[in-house]
Amino acid sequence: IGASYGGNVATEFTLEHPDRVRSLILVNSLVGMKMPSPGLRAGWDAVNAAIEAGDVKRAIEIETEMWVDGPQRSPDDVYPELRESVTAMNAAIWARVDEQDAAEEREMDPDAHERFGEITAPVLAVVGELDQPDAIVSADAIVGGVPNARKVTIPDAAHLPSLERPEAFNRIVREFIANDMAEPRDS
Repeated sequence: IGASYGGNVATEFTLEHPDRVRSLILVNSLVGMKMPSPGLRAGWDAVNAAIEAGDVKRAIEIETEMWVDGPQRSPDDVYPELRESVTAMNAAIWARVDEQDAAEEREMDPDAHERFGEITAPVLAVVGELDQPDAIVSADAIVGGVPNARKVTIPDAAHLPSLERPEAFNRIVREFIANDMAEPRDS
């Protein structure tokens, strides 16, 4: 299971080690996105501008607005505890940005979205109804490209449905795993 960027990591792992993956759950992952929309690009540009100006706090707030609030809600529409929790998690990540920059990053060639047809494991693409449109388009691309994939949309949730709607999210994941485990597999 991989959420957000973790979905990219999980997908690349699945492509590199198909024998080690029984099923794959991607949650609001942008792995199916070929090019970001102008709206998403503008958000990323605003984050980068804040970082370049030395305003990490503003960069974190922009990311919270983009991913926690989503494009259809204001901060007042989201549980304050959720915003605070995700903002704190994001601040911890930004505090380690130098370590991240030092890590070796390798691009998959060809890109994962060009190799969806190679994925043989069942795939569940979970999206929040209120997430960035790019995440929804990406989930549709996953379903269109992976032979055994389906999409489930969680109403009233943005980029982090496991935190916003944990009961619905957990039910969906449990049902997918139960159905996947019930089907016999070649080893």
